[in-house]
Amino acid sequence: MLGFLQKMRAGGENALSQLKDKNLFRGAAAACAIVGGIDNDWDDQEQEETYTALDSHTALQAFKGQAAAVIDEFAPLAVKFGGRKQLFGMLEKIAGHEQAETIAYIAIDVAMASDGLSQKEYDAIVKIAKALGVHSSMASDLADLAEEIEDE
Repeated sequence: MLGFLQKMRAGGENALSQLKDKNLFRGAAAACAIVGGIDNDWDDQEQEETYTALDSHTALQAFKGQAAAVIDEFAPLAVKFGGRKQLFGMLEKIAGHEQAETIAYIAIDVAMASDGLSQKEYDAIVKIAKALGVHSSMASDLADLAEEIEDE
């Protein structure tokens, strides 16, 4: 099993940290929006799946029920280059935070909840990890994730 999936499903002391800061929650939503809109077409069903994944994610329980409003705010930005640039700017502001890696893993978890991982989604996740300053610490998991890319 992939290392990041083990981290996502781990319980107790091994579980990912709970995000309690609203800016970190918005960063997690921005990362998920980037992945969701990377193909320039983020339909209502995909957005609904993102709401559900964010609202049910163990690291985001302090913000349960708030995902829809934030994703609705970010959706128009997610499907165009200039908008994604703004979302990446949000990530860069929280780069290096002790929970930045958790945000990257949330984006991976949401991406994996869809119908498989595309090359564009993988590339977006790598860029997200770089923007958050956690690319090198996640190198092994990103290499494992590359094996999950489905042919388009």
